[in-house]
Amino acid sequence: MTRDSNLKLAMRCAEAGLSVFPCKADPSKRPLVKWRTDSTTDINTIKTWWKRWPRALVSIDLAKVELVVIDADRHEGAADGVTALAKLMREHGADLSSVPITRTPSNGFHLYFRQPEGEPLGNRTGDLPAGVDVRGYSITAPENVRPDGKTYRRLAHHPELIAAFKAGTIPIVPEWLIEIIRPPAPPTEPIASSLISVATVSSATPRPRSTAWRTSLRRRGRSPDATAP
Repeated sequence: MTRDSNLKLAMRCAEAGLSVFPCKADPSKRPLVKWRTDSTTDINTIKTWWKRWPRALVSIDLAKVELVVIDADRHEGAADGVTALAKLMREHGADLSSVPITRTPSNGFHLYFRQPEGEPLGNRTGDLPAGVDVRGYSITAPENVRPDGKTYRRLAHHPELIAAFKAGTIPIVPEWLIEIIRPPAPPTEPIASSLISVATVSSATPRPRSTAWRTSLRRRGRSPDATAP
C-alpha cells in the first residue's frame, strides 16, 4: 500500500460522480465525518480529508448515488452467505455478467445494482438467506487497500464499478430479488377498524339492570319497565 492509494481511489470515484467519505481502517469502518451530509465529489475536500487521515478507507454514499449492494458474507463460525447467494442466483437464472462485483478481504462479495423505481431499498435482510443482506446507505469501495495490505478486489470478468457507474450500465436490481428483499406484509385488520367494531357492539348492547334496582323501584310504587334507561 502506498501512502496515497486510497486518496487516489477516492478522487477517481469523485471524478466519476460517486460521492465518498473517509472511514476508519479497522473492523468497525466507522465514518470519520458526518457522512450523510458531508459525503462529496469535491476534490479539495477529499484531499483535505486524506491529508488528515491518510490510511482511511473510502466509503461510497450509496443513497446519494442511488445504488444498492447485495452483501454476501463468509465468516468462520457463521452462515455462509456466499454459497447461499450463489444458490439463490442459480435458482432464478440470474445473469450477473453486467453486475460489478467486489471480493472483500474476508472472501465475501458485494454485488452492485441501481436502485429500483419508487421507494429505495435501505439496509435490510427481508427473506434473504442467512449471511446475505442489503446495503442501501453506504459501502466500502472496491480497490480499497487496508493497512494490512488486504484489498477489496474487483471480481474478474465483471465490470469495474467506477467505469460502469460513469457509463450508466449498472443494472437495476431484479424484480424477483426485490420481492425477496421486501416481501409483502401479511394482511391484518386495521387497529382503528377493530376499535370501532368493539365500540359499536358495546354501545348497541343494553346493560342489564340489577335486581336490587328493580326491587327498589317496586317498593316506591314505580314500575321498572316504565323507567327511562
